[in-house]
Amino acid sequence: MKRAMILSAIIGLIFFASAKLSFSSATSFGDGTFIVGKDIQPGTYRSRGGDDCIWERLSGFGGTFSDVIASDTMSKNPIVTIEPIDKGFKSENCGIWHRVSK
Repeated sequence: MKRAMILSAIIGLIFFASAKLSFSSATSFGDGTFIVGKDIQPGTYRSRGGDDCIWERLSGFGGTFSDVIASDTMSKNPIVTIEPIDKGFKSENCGIWHRVSK
C-alpha cells in the first residue's frame, strides 16, 4: 500500500514537471500577460491582429509607463520580437500569437 502511494506520487510529479515544460516551450499563445522565459520564450511572433489589438514588451510588472519597453496598436498582422532581456509580454485583442523565428 505504501509503495503504491509513493509510486503514485512520483508519477504525479513527473506528469506535472512535463506539463510545465511543454507549456513553457509553447510556440503559440493567446491574449494575456506572460513572463518571458517561463510562460513564453523569446523570439519573433506574429498574430492575425484584430480591432483594438495592443501589445507591450515589458521590463517589469509594476503597471507603470516605465515598465513598457515597446508597444504598438495594430489591427492587422502584427509582428513582434520578444527579446531575452524582456521580463514580460502583454497582449490584448490580438488573437493567437505564433512563433515565426527564434
